[in-house]
Amino acid sequence: GPAGALETAERLRQAVETLCVPTEQGELAVTVSIGVVSFDSHPDGPVTKSEESLLGELIDRAGQALHLAKDRGRNRVAAPPLEEVGL
Repeated sequence: GPAGALETAERLRQAVETLCVPTEQGELAVTVSIGVVSFDSHPDGPVTKSEESLLGELIDRAGQALHLAKDRGRNRVAAPPLEEVGL
């Protein structure tokens, strides 16, 4: 669900933040902003055609969440409010 997706994204963000990438000019610090959207399909059956049609909307929502994370200061995880998702 949404809470698990946010937790996973935050763990990933923290892991990336600890990386130092060696370059010819010295170490380079790396950060990442992550937009998160989750969708829980029916666990007892295959994904239906109508659920597949949500893919584009989910990708758009994740992009919006990414911009929200960057607008909040970068190196962040963000998700749209649940009432905005409507999925």
